[in-house]
Amino acid sequence: MDMDKLLAVCRRCEVKIIEDCAHSLGGKWNGRQVGTFGAAACFSFQTNKLINAGEGGMILTNQDEIAAKAILYSGSYANYKESGAVMGHHSLKLHLLEQYHNYTPNFSMRMTNLTAAIVRPQLPSLKEKIEVFKNHFEILRAGLEGDSLFDVTSALEKEERVHTSLQFRLPSFDLQQMEQFCNLCQEHRIAVAWFGRPNPLGFTSALSHWEYVFANQVHPEDPIAKADSGMHALPATRKIIEKLFDVPLYHTSTWQDADFQQVAAILRACAHKVCQVGCKSRL
Repeated sequence: MDMDKLLAVCRRCEVKIIEDCAHSLGGKWNGRQVGTFGAAACFSFQTNKLINAGEGGMILTNQDEIAAKAILYSGSYANYKESGAVMGHHSLKLHLLEQYHNYTPNFSMRMTNLTAAIVRPQLPSLKEKIEVFKNHFEILRAGLEGDSLFDVTSALEKEERVHTSLQFRLPSFDLQQMEQFCNLCQEHRIAVAWFGRPNPLGFTSALSHWEYVFANQVHPEDPIAKADSGMHALPATRKIIEKLFDVPLYHTSTWQDADFQQVAAILRACAHKVCQVGCKSRL
């Protein structure tokens, strides 16, 4: 993601940015931490993230109004004075909490003390974990980049990614071949997520699966709504996603380098087996 271009478009169109940083805690753009570009940022501590607390997450913002509403949404009830939400000169202004309290619904989604106790000891080792994942990513990438069947995504010059997974495309494969590739990988116990599946599977879904977005269009005849509806939305994005795969790395911090060389070899073997079978079936 080119943040410079995105920020320019948002400024021009007067659009506020909410950053989804679920997989990118510790990442940077041009030396600046992700999560600091928008009005607010959301981070995840779910099982397959860099910081693993099972579930939960955090919101980052420097805007008092957003912070006050987030505290009230999370379910502080009228106890925000005692809960630690108002502390010292860096605290939220108490009058904002009082102002919004009676007009803000309580969703009771507070982080528990147990979740916080699991998260906090992991924070000091964040940089070390990022380096471990980066090393694993580079081994996998090196094992796939020279193969003509694989198109491995690469970072932009200003990007400093957090490599909790590796993404690649199989540009020459059709729908049936991509399905066969996933099945072969599964037989070898390699977890491969495919964003272009006709139907969502596990944690993986894409725009084409989000029917709730398009099912409730208020003005179906509006030209913008029609342009963005259903399978016709974002054709360039869909073209990329339909053949995009993801290999998770978040659970591999204790693996050895040789393990990733083996994973790369299995991915290559599965792809070439599918390709050979596909070529023979066309003869």
